[in-house]
Amino acid sequence: MNLATHTLKNGQVLTIIQPGAEYAAEIVAHVNQVIGESDHLAMGAGEFGMSVEDEAIFLNKMKETGLNLFIAGIVDGKIVSVSNIVRSPRPRIKHVADFGISVQKKYWGLGVCKAMMSTLIAWSQENSVRKINLKVKTDNIRAIEIYEKAGFKLEGVHPREMLINGKFHDELSMGLLLDEKIDG
Repeated sequence: MNLATHTLKNGQVLTIIQPGAEYAAEIVAHVNQVIGESDHLAMGAGEFGMSVEDEAIFLNKMKETGLNLFIAGIVDGKIVSVSNIVRSPRPRIKHVADFGISVQKKYWGLGVCKAMMSTLIAWSQENSVRKINLKVKTDNIRAIEIYEKAGFKLEGVHPREMLINGKFHDELSMGLLLDEKIDG
């Protein structure tokens, strides 16, 4: 299902879809690529560990619950980004969602993150999400700037949250408050 299209800064078209199990192999390949390209993700090269079959099951579960959304950004028929919003079914906290994203390095700075995030925020507003949380390494300045432009605010610092190549890195907690309406 196509959710949106955006023209990137380089003129290419990004199509955002909600992928089904038929995309599992390509998503596994994407994740394995991006975790080897960046130290800003929670996993490093070789740490993903999901099989294509596991990914297919995960994609089906994401669609079934209705609570979560997993999207993929496609350029020229190839997945270049994946992102998700995940929340709990518990009534007291189901209005809060966690956000995650990965973008292939070749597509950094072209507007992919902004487009993916705007799609997830729009879906969140339509699906009773009232707050979106994320965590980001303190040295991921480009991502922090994108999140701030989208309205995310700093909520806290987590010292020594990641250990990469023997060095500790702090992370920021950021949150985006959506409308204040309460609808049960």
